[in-house]
Amino acid sequence: MFISKGNFMKTKILACFFYFVSAITLTAQWKEVLQPDVKEMQDVFFINENTGWIVGVEGFVLFTTDGGLNWIQKSVGTEKDLAKVFFIDEQNGWIGTGNNLNPSPGGSILKTTDGGETWTEINFGSLKPNFEFTYLDALQFLDTQTGFIVAGRYNNNFILKTDDGGLTWSIRDSLISLGSQYHRWSDISFYDSFRGVVAGSEKNKIKYTLDGGNTWTYSTPIQDGFFNDLRKVIWVNESTVLLIGEGNEFWSIATPVYRSKDNGQNWEVLTEKPAKSYNRVKDAYKRDGQNIVAVGSNGFSQAFVYKSTDGGTTWKTRTADFAYSIKAVSGYNDKLCAIGNSGHIIISSDLGETWKIIKINPISSIQTIQFIDDVAFAVTRNSDLMFNKNNGYAEWQYFSYANSPSTIAMQFLDSQTGFVLKDNKHISKTTDGGLTWTNKLLYNLFNARNKGCDIVFPSAQVGYALMSLDEYTDYYLYKTTNGGDSWLPAKYFSGPESISGGLVFFDELNGFIFGPNTWVVKTEDGGKNWTVITLPDVLESHKKRDFKDLTKVDDNIAWAVGDGLLYKTSDKGNNWEIVNHNISEIDSSFYSVSFYNNLEGYIACYNGVILKTTDAGTSWTKDETYKNKYYLYSMDINSDGKVFIGTSNGHIIGWDVTVDVEESVPANQPKDFRLSQNYPNPFNPATVIEYSIPSVPTNQNDGPGNLVILKIYDMLGREVSTLVNQFQKPGSYKVNFNAGGLSSGTYFYKLTYGHFVYTNKMLYLK
Repeated sequence: MFISKGNFMKTKILACFFYFVSAITLTAQWKEVLQPDVKEMQDVFFINENTGWIVGVEGFVLFTTDGGLNWIQKSVGTEKDLAKVFFIDEQNGWIGTGNNLNPSPGGSILKTTDGGETWTEINFGSLKPNFEFTYLDALQFLDTQTGFIVAGRYNNNFILKTDDGGLTWSIRDSLISLGSQYHRWSDISFYDSFRGVVAGSEKNKIKYTLDGGNTWTYSTPIQDGFFNDLRKVIWVNESTVLLIGEGNEFWSIATPVYRSKDNGQNWEVLTEKPAKSYNRVKDAYKRDGQNIVAVGSNGFSQAFVYKSTDGGTTWKTRTADFAYSIKAVSGYNDKLCAIGNSGHIIISSDLGETWKIIKINPISSIQTIQFIDDVAFAVTRNSDLMFNKNNGYAEWQYFSYANSPSTIAMQFLDSQTGFVLKDNKHISKTTDGGLTWTNKLLYNLFNARNKGCDIVFPSAQVGYALMSLDEYTDYYLYKTTNGGDSWLPAKYFSGPESISGGLVFFDELNGFIFGPNTWVVKTEDGGKNWTVITLPDVLESHKKRDFKDLTKVDDNIAWAVGDGLLYKTSDKGNNWEIVNHNISEIDSSFYSVSFYNNLEGYIACYNGVILKTTDAGTSWTKDETYKNKYYLYSMDINSDGKVFIGTSNGHIIGWDVTVDVEESVPANQPKDFRLSQNYPNPFNPATVIEYSIPSVPTNQNDGPGNLVILKIYDMLGREVSTLVNQFQKPGSYKVNFNAGGLSSGTYFYKLTYGHFVYTNKMLYLK
């Protein structure tokens, strides 16, 4: 029995546990059972090997003192987007406001002189009358007094300098774009108090300074055929400086690296990346004059690491196994910390050779949710696997990483065996419940046209995977007959548009593909031959619309949904009928469908509306609880018939099923029994747990009392410590708990006393 807090007149208890009372009331309501731990992050900075800071949108700040293994959220007194962070030592630091991608209120610097305990916001927006700063692309301080930022709005940006620690600022140079021109500086870097370089979107707009940033001079323009965007300025020594930029896979432009040997006055093309590799550098870390690590994206939302061990003369390139772009990197000696899109954090202790994922709930779309008995799995677009062992109720947790590239669909056959389909012709398999993954269909060279679509298994041995390769309209069906250990192409289709929709198979032989432009094909021989079928009653205005999802209810019934499209079959696909939901004033962008049985089912609309039927689709009701709050991506139904829905930004919405217990009902319940919240909470590493025993449930007050057991459990329900296991008489008790040696995270402490069991939650943050 789980009770959130003791001494309540009315207490909520999870419905999956039993409580013997004479009157209870079951209630159910929507609850966000999984929420991201972070917001979109924009920059990272490490002061030493242990102490680091991360900043992000809406005033989001994280702080670590153990090299990035554990993070604490900090308040800095603003909800503005935070773009850059820089510390000159452990006490003195600055954060710049603004958003480097989406315009948001900026024009200020946050300053701390006490290691981040307190922050003061300093506005510099008045420097430019009638001008609103919305982004801040670069921030560097040379000492506690002298600093520079590059900030602006749209295509107008400025170099600002302070000589008093950020209290006042002056404009030292500007880059103004006219008409359709686009000029923007991305980075500024100083070697010492005199020499600096600023670079950005145009190679003829690079500037250098030799007088501490008071005046800036244009470098000799670089004339070559490479892409324009230059992202990082790196000083190798007192006169040599590097620029690293972005490649472009669509134009076959390799990532350029430029070098100047005269403080930025003249530049040469230093090297190119290997053929057919067009990485987009976003940031870089210089360990010393020889070792440099650059990070970014290969253009297909996959991370890469680009390294030099000779001061930038030659480079080693490899694609890191992460299905997201790396946005920023910082480090100290060989230790690195990098942040990726959608709120991911990775760390390295060997200068980027290997990386470790910090397990946090990211801001990534939930592509698939699936229940196997009482175990639930969810996978994100960035291949994060989430897990819940309580039928979806209570907390979900980050479980593992299912390899790169981006994940499109997931199918578990049982609680141990599962598959994920990814972009670029890639299928991974797990046989240990998602803990580890192995590649079963290796990917092609990265191509934006290589898109995954769907994966299904009509039996334990036979499975099908649908994807596009080479061109958006080149559809390929792959098939396995040995439980997913090997896959072979079964069919090629020339599709009508970029692939969408999915697969449904009633058995190993009979299946359908529903795709874009109401395109539907059918097989009756296990995928060897396919026949185009025409759906009935498709409106002329709907013929160019796309299907999004399919679900099989039983051996005869299946549903298909899409943009204003709702179809059902009751005879294994021999006939499909259009279904009218008869609900006005809804956006019929049906995105996902799931049925509990042949009568009860749900449809998730893209705009957050949820439809429900209890009569096989004859009538529908709508729930607008999350309308225009979330985009709904995926769904499944647990064994209790409760639906759980994944959103585009990493939330899972489910049903919080509870039992309301009135105090007057259980006459033998101690009325002032108390299990208090531990204090402090969060804690590191020690905390105190207090509880009170008012009477003995057996009424044997003259005896030794009842057995009292107080234990600590982790998120997986594993016992980690027994604090009390003895007979105790009525009274108040206090127990100390030290979590030293345990990992940071959420723990539960459970008190058992006679027939009563009470549980509270606590948070251990190192």
